[in-house]
Amino acid sequence: MKTDVITFNDLFYQNVQYQVPNFQREYVWTLEDQWEGLWEDIQDTAEEYLRNLNTVGSEAGAQQRTRRHFMGAVVIQQTLGTIAGTKKCLIIDGQQRLTTVQLLLRAALDVVTVVARDNDAANLEQLVVNQRATDEDRLKLRPADRDIYAFRSVMEPRPPQVHGNSQVFAAYVYFKERVYRWLSEGDMWSLSLKIHALETSLLGLFELVTIDLTPDDDPNIIFEVLNARGTPLSPSDLIKNHMLHAASKEGTDGEVHDEYWSYFQDDWWRTEVRQGALVRTQLDIFLNYWLASVIAEEIKSHRVYPKFAEYVKVERESNSFAIRSIAREIKRCGKIYREWDQQEPASTLGRFFYRGSKCGLGGMSPLILWLFSQPRETLPRDELLHIIANVESFLVRRALCRVITAGLNRLSITLLRQVRETSGSEIGARLTDALASGRGAARWPSDDEVEQALLGQPLYGRVGVPKIRMILAALEQTRREDDPYTQALDLEADKLTIEHILPRSWREVWTLPDTEDREIREVRRDRLVDTLGNLTLLTGKLNSHISNGLWKDKRAKLKEHPGLYLNQDLTELESWSDDAIEDRGRRLLEDIQQIWPRPTMNDATY
Repeated sequence: MKTDVITFNDLFYQNVQYQVPNFQREYVWTLEDQWEGLWEDIQDTAEEYLRNLNTVGSEAGAQQRTRRHFMGAVVIQQTLGTIAGTKKCLIIDGQQRLTTVQLLLRAALDVVTVVARDNDAANLEQLVVNQRATDEDRLKLRPADRDIYAFRSVMEPRPPQVHGNSQVFAAYVYFKERVYRWLSEGDMWSLSLKIHALETSLLGLFELVTIDLTPDDDPNIIFEVLNARGTPLSPSDLIKNHMLHAASKEGTDGEVHDEYWSYFQDDWWRTEVRQGALVRTQLDIFLNYWLASVIAEEIKSHRVYPKFAEYVKVERESNSFAIRSIAREIKRCGKIYREWDQQEPASTLGRFFYRGSKCGLGGMSPLILWLFSQPRETLPRDELLHIIANVESFLVRRALCRVITAGLNRLSITLLRQVRETSGSEIGARLTDALASGRGAARWPSDDEVEQALLGQPLYGRVGVPKIRMILAALEQTRREDDPYTQALDLEADKLTIEHILPRSWREVWTLPDTEDREIREVRRDRLVDTLGNLTLLTGKLNSHISNGLWKDKRAKLKEHPGLYLNQDLTELESWSDDAIEDRGRRLLEDIQQIWPRPTMNDATY
């Protein structure tokens, strides 16, 4: 058995055909789980190479400075003899990976051939077509029979036929569209430089480990062993193994485990948390945030361990005891991260983490973790609290105005890079300025935009119930803080119920007089029923009869919830009208703008 670390160029340059045995499954990789992450790695690598090329001025120097990406391992077995000069090998393990690489290379070749009139893309063509071979031997890879027709369709040098239900065809189309979009984007790099960077990345900056078997080995037995049942290792498992293995070479593995890593072995760190479509442990989430805060890069969940290994490699070049230092820092930041979950709900920090969790705080967590990990002499507590108040306002206002949260990860990294270059006394001002100057999907909504979102259109049904409940609980909390004689009350927002004062089914009981402008008034009421002014909180749910009943009955029932200050003004009203809804909405809007103020660019530096 022979192992090597090789590039795509090493794997495919010679006349060779890798064949997928029919006992293996069909091609099943998908956009969400594999293609998207692979393309982002390729684009990031190409752009890093271009930046290095601009800095050092030589291709060799740029390649040396650009980080390699490890794509995993493949197991291959050379068959006896060759056919027409083409070496034949069986793919025992890794066929999904190699099939994807071939589809990517074909897509890149087809795009480059079209967009670069003075470039025949010969380097890429060498990796997808066996020169001077005929018929099926021209393919560098032959998939299993279930995929062969779709694969031939896209790999042959002619317009591909559409295979609507084929993952092979879908992968080719995806990579072709992404390559074309990236090459066509207008930026500081010319088309020829981008093509050069793409080819350099694909030919030499992505690496695989190949395990070569002898022709006498039984591929079925080896395949079964390689794919035996077991629990896949998580990023935290891989990081732990990597650290302890490296620490053993330093003679510090006992210290690294007992003093530092053992902190992460209690059940809390293994608690699973849902983040969108992903379910990850607290430890995996923390390590993702911590590493992103250290290297100031956006890191996809599947890239946490490879990025960690790259970081360790760089650190060990300058520090012979890097692993011990890294382990110490991970534990220190881990304690900070865990404290986020242990804050008193009524405290400033407790409210920040609760409210932020409803409005996309996860995307900002690398930045927040970096801020909290700064020494207090660098970032005093008062200044830290001022910063998180601005971050809370930024997130809450965006949630109320339904600004998408998809770009918060990248924005967090951009802000992190800016504040890391700032002295401690200027961090808050720099961060506030950056937030206040954001535009489009990165904006911090103004008072006018918040007013339009809360008064000019429905809130309930447009903004999620957890967010609305959180907003109303914050309004209640503010009123309670203004009263020195307030009574204690459990204000955990998730235990409170949202109530429409004017019921949504108002036509059943709350009828309007039969006047000439009745239709206009009905339209107005339909618009107002889900707006801020018509929403309140209760400590328990009203039964449907009371909830949809007349105001006098609902008013009497609201008086049975005396602990909520949000309802005190309501119980003093003899009637509940459309005008009353609008008046209350304006008052609540003013409170919201005061709870979550937004500085203008002129006064962003405080």
